[in-house]
Amino acid sequence: MYHKRLYLYILSVFSALILLTSCDNEPVQKVYYIQLQQVQQKLSDSIKGNYEGRLIAIMVDTAKHQREDEEGVWERKPLRDTILSFPYMVGGYTQPFVTIPDFPVSWLSKVVPHTELAEALRTQPNISLTLGYQIRHGFDNDIRSKKGLLILGPSPAMFYATFGGTRHLITLDFSNDNMAYEIDADDESTWNINNIRFSLSDVRIDGKRAFDNRVIFEFFIDGTKMGRE
Repeated sequence: MYHKRLYLYILSVFSALILLTSCDNEPVQKVYYIQLQQVQQKLSDSIKGNYEGRLIAIMVDTAKHQREDEEGVWERKPLRDTILSFPYMVGGYTQPFVTIPDFPVSWLSKVVPHTELAEALRTQPNISLTLGYQIRHGFDNDIRSKKGLLILGPSPAMFYATFGGTRHLITLDFSNDNMAYEIDADDESTWNINNIRFSLSDVRIDGKRAFDNRVIFEFFIDGTKMGRE
């Protein structure tokens, strides 16, 4: 009887140890300060507002802007265009988007190698672009850190253009490699979206890629918040 009770006691202790060990091994979700709901709301609503600044475009059609000489290939100076007073709007916590209402899509006509599309783009009215934004923790593992990253992500833009006697759906895809900015919950000077950069990655006509050669079409916006909506 004694040995049986000893066995049951050892078994219960062993089971408890296993239970405690399994609890210790369960992953614990980290909640970073910068991603607390109240912090996210404070920062996003502070970022919100009407902005205005300088827009600069750099445009290169490599088929036209590269020439081969006796010593190899050289590039001509790319085209540049500028709008000095260029508006955009930033939404708050419930609408985390940057809206660019008057994107000059007609500038694409200067570098698009598709002749008919380029001609149609030349008279195309300005279009609206949208970039979503999110505030995330930085690269360190300190969940108490007041610093984070504000990340922008452009959405595809779609519009119709008529050429060749047919109405076509044009889709512009954009990329924003490394478009992240530091934001500090203790530093109000970082609570803005004053700098935006993105580039054209693809043009599709009715869902099909329009051309294969490389087109460089980069935009930079250096803005200042004018006021809240």
